[in-house]
Amino acid sequence: MSDDLTFEEVERAVEELKKRAEEAEKKGDTMNAASLYAQAGMVALENGIYELAVKNYEKALKHFENSANEQGIADTSYNISVALMNLGDYERALEYCKRALEIYEKLQDMGGVADCQYCLGIILLEQERYEEAIMHFENAIKLYKKVDNLEGLISAYIDLGRCYMFLNDAKKAESYFKKAIDNAVKSQDDLQIADTYMTIGDAWEAQGNIKKAINNYLKAAESYLKVGEHELVRDVLDRLKDLMNELGRSARKTLRQKIEELEKQLPPGG
Repeated sequence: MSDDLTFEEVERAVEELKKRAEEAEKKGDTMNAASLYAQAGMVALENGIYELAVKNYEKALKHFENSANEQGIADTSYNISVALMNLGDYERALEYCKRALEIYEKLQDMGGVADCQYCLGIILLEQERYEEAIMHFENAIKLYKKVDNLEGLISAYIDLGRCYMFLNDAKKAESYFKKAIDNAVKSQDDLQIADTYMTIGDAWEAQGNIKKAINNYLKAAESYLKVGEHELVRDVLDRLKDLMNELGRSARKTLRQKIEELEKQLPPGG
């Protein structure tokens, strides 16, 4: 959910767009109706109301299909896939994503192809089909390099690392996490760097590797501090405090000292 909109405000925004789309339908303005339904779907998707997103995107899709608008069909199919994936409806998500991929390839939309390859990887990862997911993440990485999508590249490296983590190949997982960090550093964006460390820390913690999780969380906190994201620093430090009980006495003491050093650099309050 967006920090700026409440659930009720999102629903009102979607309903307003839906009404305008219905008015366009009555006038026979198919493309305007498709665009408005797609906007409604995007508002719902970006705010995590996935079922509402699917409903509006499906209406948009019908209009794009009736107009034989291939770009609209591809974009909308991809967005439906993302919403369905978040709902855990992986088989339908695969169908929509494959449809989008086929059209993007026909249109030679390499950015769209890259996003579909990545999305297919995520869906297959969630289904624990790790070898298949790896193939799609590798494809996404090649394409993200070509279209110069650094954010997509970083995400694909992280999720490729997660696949190898689940396959119990910690060495390969670590190598891809390092590539994600290296590319984040190239961005010279401390917020991007912090988010990358945080995501990798989450992955290690989920796998039960507390030491690696803590190391990444500490680096995330340091990077968030550089850009003045003090609330995020506090959130990370809270996570670290929760993990203290997983450590031995000596390691716990060391971590406590590092947490205190970071806390001293925070402004009072919060």
